[in-house]
Amino acid sequence: MGIAVAGGIVAENTVGSVENCFNIGNIQGDSIAGGIVAVNNGGVVKNNLSLSKTSKYSIFGDIISNSQQQYPDSLMFGNNFYDKQLVPQMPCPQGDIIENNAAKGLLTTDITGFALQEILGDSWSYAEGRYPVPKAFENDSVVLLAATPIYLPYTDLDNYNTVDSVTCHFMLGTENNVEWESNLPQIINLEETEDGLKGVLQSTGNANLIASLGGFYKNIFLNIKSVCEPSYKIEEIQKSQAIVYPNPTKDILYFNQALAYEIYDVQGKLIMKSKKPQNFVNTSKLKSGIYLIKVGEEVMKFVVE
Repeated sequence: MGIAVAGGIVAENTVGSVENCFNIGNIQGDSIAGGIVAVNNGGVVKNNLSLSKTSKYSIFGDIISNSQQQYPDSLMFGNNFYDKQLVPQMPCPQGDIIENNAAKGLLTTDITGFALQEILGDSWSYAEGRYPVPKAFENDSVVLLAATPIYLPYTDLDNYNTVDSVTCHFMLGTENNVEWESNLPQIINLEETEDGLKGVLQSTGNANLIASLGGFYKNIFLNIKSVCEPSYKIEEIQKSQAIVYPNPTKDILYFNQALAYEIYDVQGKLIMKSKKPQNFVNTSKLKSGIYLIKVGEEVMKFVVE
């Protein structure tokens, strides 16, 4: 917490380098606050991830265009991300800065999949079902707890649930033996299913989910705006509307919604699978040929070039 200026990693970065940092603490600043850097005056800010709200902005507390104009030949900003479902606020006063992913929000499944592995590089530790974390902290209980996600479903990139507006049942990450409980089961009840731990909405209202690991705890505040009709099941939508693209593909096969999947070769041998809903699968390690992908109860053919 800062009287005027507060940054999750650095309050003011002048000529230094802020790289491979992971913010998991709420940041409060009276005038300027950023989840990674509050004020940047010529330093490098690359390969960072912020997973907590601030009193202002999720990545940069100030406008960075002046620094970019001052150092036009330097790639000062790159690959700074935040989860726009978990942290529904702008990354900086300018909003998303797409070039070099300078300050960019992604859906939970984009961050907990493997899309960031090639972008962030070898300084980060990756595992299916959690956010990437800096390698120096890959066995730290506090960091692993913070890196355990909730998977809020959505129908498209323009209509996704956030922690401030939850409307449908969702899945909870339980990797590393993280345990969850709901402070108000009459609003959100937690149920064990064959696909994992599910948060089932019971009624509208506010509730906290409490995750624990190794004696540490984190709270996620959820605002239940509405409850899905009893007849609504995300599995049915996945079955009837699942789309995979592009087909043929080379490196990435995308889904039109977050889905669990299984991939088989033409002989029926299971090649890859994920029980957690994801928006894509990295196919770069698959040999060229024909494969089958199962999403829900639907099986589709796709080609890897």
